[in-house]
Amino acid sequence: MYMSPYRMVTPKTGDTVYVDRQLAQIPVTTGAGAFTLTLAQPTKAGLVATVNLDTDGGGDCTLTVAGGYNADADTAIVLGDAGDFVTLLSVKVGASCYWRVLAQEGTDAAVEDITVDTLTATAATIAAASVAAVTRGAAVDAEHGAGAVGTGVAPATYRYTRDGDIITDIEIDLTGLASVATGDDVIGKTGAAFIGRNVVAKNGIIYKMELICLETPAGAGADTDINVVANAAADLEKDGAGGTTYGVNGGAQAAGQVVENLVQGLTANHYFYLTAGTGSAGTYTAGQLIVRMYGRPLLT
Repeated sequence: MYMSPYRMVTPKTGDTVYVDRQLAQIPVTTGAGAFTLTLAQPTKAGLVATVNLDTDGGGDCTLTVAGGYNADADTAIVLGDAGDFVTLLSVKVGASCYWRVLAQEGTDAAVEDITVDTLTATAATIAAASVAAVTRGAAVDAEHGAGAVGTGVAPATYRYTRDGDIITDIEIDLTGLASVATGDDVIGKTGAAFIGRNVVAKNGIIYKMELICLETPAGAGADTDINVVANAAADLEKDGAGGTTYGVNGGAQAAGQVVENLVQGLTANHYFYLTAGTGSAGTYTAGQLIVRMYGRPLLT
């Protein structure tokens, strides 16, 4: 019953078939001799019909499509073996409607060639695109105190903008600086040991801070648990009480490690210091860190 809306009566040789339904199925059974069938020209556009050779008795079925089935007005299509089929769509051309082949298998229908010519590229030249790189440029003027300068590479601060963010990088070589036996006390040496300051006009409103370890801290007794804190005092030296207003509570540092803190709420103009996390006294012989701050300027 599911075929009843589509399947049409099996035609006899010499019949003319008029498609009177959508998705019409026209089954053909041939005998030993030649079989002919005519598909009447459609009277409306949008019909789809399929003629298929259901049972092959030995003879071929020659289907004549009235009005032609392509732009060249070819009319004859031969179905020779069971399973051969042709599916056609009715289209309106000017004042009349015609059949056009949608699909076929096993027939000799002359359909339009839709293959694409092969293109051979002998050489191609691609011009280099100019992309504006994000560069941090040269270090800004010193923003650290004398007590943060060890015997290794001197501290340096870089500031640049990326996607509207103000990014501040403070590079610190721990070599020659010292930690002390009291937790949360300042790492450094004699003299103010701050490494930077929270100046909103320069840094923006800091919303994230990272402590990046490039080289694992080392030195007899030197504390590898390192924090970044903010403190109102500008004159804290080694062993000064840095406090617990953490920019980053870093924990034990190791090369390749990044620790970030997304909850800042820092007070403007406070100073940044490195502090010993566990409280272990010793002078550093190695250790390189970057304190990276992400800020956003106030809306204007």
